[in-house]
Amino acid sequence: MVLLEEKLNEVLVWEIKSKKLQKADKARVRINRNFSILEREVMNNRPNPYTAKKLRESINHLREEVYFIKPQTNFGGLVKRDIMSQLEAQDTYIDYWYPENYPAKNDNEMKVEDYIDGIYGKGAFAMIDKELEKYDYKLNDERAGLLHKIEISSLASDHEEIREEIKKILPELKRMLLDYSRKKEAYFRKI
Repeated sequence: MVLLEEKLNEVLVWEIKSKKLQKADKARVRINRNFSILEREVMNNRPNPYTAKKLRESINHLREEVYFIKPQTNFGGLVKRDIMSQLEAQDTYIDYWYPENYPAKNDNEMKVEDYIDGIYGKGAFAMIDKELEKYDYKLNDERAGLLHKIEISSLASDHEEIREEIKKILPELKRMLLDYSRKKEAYFRKI
């Protein structure tokens, strides 16, 4: 019995004992901050190749350091894998938005399949592709139509007369949502 308890205690340790791994985790936080800045700039149509290059160097440096770290606990092993996975996803993002860095064979553009697999893990694109084959576009169209009615009917509710109008609309919205939910439930039963 004691052996089992010791084994459980060993498995359930949620601390990073390796000083190198602790340092790498702190470096990851800095990389995340810089990556967030880079991503925000890309989304605001201000991509910055200098920032991307600097971030890529930080990612590569940390990846090399983490590769050789020997975690001392199971949790440390999870942290190491998480850091490596995150760095891979960030590196893929940079490759996609800054294609001159992507070592493609015949051209300089990354394929969307490689991008999605690089961000979410191998096989992610195939899984999404398979799910899209059975996706109920008709039901989604109905949902969009229902939401459109709701969105164009949106009103600020801080006036009493508006609240009265909302009370009149709510039964119709409830009926629409219940109808949609029943269709969605029937769809999932088929799968």
